[in-house]
Amino acid sequence: MKMATAEPIGTVTDLWRFPVKSMRGERLTEAFVTEQGIQGDRAYALLDVETGRVVSASNAHFPGILECTATFVAPFTEASAMLPPIRITLPSGASATSDSPALSALLSDYFHRETELIHTIPANYGSRQAEFFTEVGLALVAPTHSFMDLCPLSLISTATLASLGHDRRRFRMNVIVQTAGEGFPDNAWLHHHLTV
Repeated sequence: MKMATAEPIGTVTDLWRFPVKSMRGERLTEAFVTEQGIQGDRAYALLDVETGRVVSASNAHFPGILECTATFVAPFTEASAMLPPIRITLPSGASATSDSPALSALLSDYFHRETELIHTIPANYGSRQAEFFTEVGLALVAPTHSFMDLCPLSLISTATLASLGHDRRRFRMNVIVQTAGEGFPDNAWLHHHLTV
């Protein structure tokens, strides 16, 4: 990986897709990337039926969501008109696919709340994301194509992960870049074009 017209800054070591917002995802060897990010990334989310809100890892009612894993059951290409079903696997090993009528019951039992898997973004999701952006001082438009929180494609350096003392699963970034040195080299990438 390098900045345009500059020296290489690191090597891509991991490529990840997270089919369900706030869940663990799947490591890829290749991906189709558009202006909307990696195809299939954050294409689904859980809905808290009681509140009508999209579930995130910060929601106190869903503390185990970071321990659940979502993967697509079949490979797909850029030409795929529809995404294949996904499989959600709980920490216990129990699982169900998105096209199974058993999935809602499995999720609701695990979280002890009525929970549904959704693919269509609720009307109130964009406005809530926009409010959050305003609160933190970001002049951004809320995503309308996926359940992405902020940017369509995310990346982080191994140096930053080491400096923060977290493993790569905590941040659920799409691209992990192996970099030399210590600290936070990612900060120098702001306002630059990166080439992979």
